[in-house]
Amino acid sequence: MSSEEQKSFGEMLRNARRARGLSQAALAKAVGISPVFVSQIETAQRIPSDRIAKDFATALGLDRQEVLRTVYRLRSPEAGELFSRDGSEQTSKVVTDIPAIRFLLLQLAGLNLSKADVDTLVRNWTNDLALITRLAERHTSDPPCA
Repeated sequence: MSSEEQKSFGEMLRNARRARGLSQAALAKAVGISPVFVSQIETAQRIPSDRIAKDFATALGLDRQEVLRTVYRLRSPEAGELFSRDGSEQTSKVVTDIPAIRFLLLQLAGLNLSKADVDTLVRNWTNDLALITRLAERHTSDPPCA
């Protein structure tokens, strides 16, 4: 994501904070960080960690999944493309809820893969996730064997 997108993210957090009548110091205390760090995030100088992003979402009443997706896209456009490209909420939920998958995607993003390679990964990821989902559904709907 561009610095404009990072700036937009910071502005969104600032607007949510102000809408709840919180100062930077009050939000910082609620999240367990310094007011300076809140300011740096709001002014697009820093990107929060996963934990801090989740804590911001909770403190500000924002959708946690959307805040995390935005943070991932800020860190790595390629990783953002891998887990949000098909628009599947289920895919995004799996990625944001399983730390190992988040870690894997961020590692893949660091490889500077070509667009064709990313497209292949996305296609395979989507197919694999669909298969896993169908197997899980079948497993939960099958009666236990006696």
